[in-house]
Amino acid sequence: LARIDKKAPLGLTLNECVRGELDRAELLGLFRELEFGGLIKRLGLDNIEEKQIECKSEKLSGGEFDGFLAKTTGNTCALCISDGLTLSFDGETIVEVNDVNIPDAVDKLKKAEKRIVVYDSKLTYHLLEEMGMRISSTFDVDVMLTAYVLDPDDGNELPERLAYKYLGTSSQSPNRFNAAELYRI
Repeated sequence: LARIDKKAPLGLTLNECVRGELDRAELLGLFRELEFGGLIKRLGLDNIEEKQIECKSEKLSGGEFDGFLAKTTGNTCALCISDGLTLSFDGETIVEVNDVNIPDAVDKLKKAEKRIVVYDSKLTYHLLEEMGMRISSTFDVDVMLTAYVLDPDDGNELPERLAYKYLGTSSQSPNRFNAAELYRI
């Protein structure tokens, strides 16, 4: 049997228990973290604009890559391979390199002693292998693997989830990162 004590101290006054306005963006973040998709829809939180970090964009041709690489000051480079090669050396600028031999560009980054950050090193190795390049060295940071090591119980290393979890933003590229997002994570 249990007895209800109506005089137990709560540590709150009645005025402190009054419901106020919700911080809808904060609530959305909490519900996404807890994966409460149904509540997000039921409360209409899926219409909230999340903050997006704007990035500058540069386009280079393959012939301009060597000169650009010589001018870079950072020693870390986030690399994405999809339709072409995109890089970020500062987390604020995305550099799209067109008409470049991607395996040669990766090799030049390694020779320039740049720390290369990729989302999924296994997938990146397979993409480069399909292009005829076998890399003997490893990439320096695998974001997906790092996310797993930091929180193995999470089991969800999708790019948009990692961008929200670690950057507080929505990924600008659903199901994949852009190079600036990779750099910031």
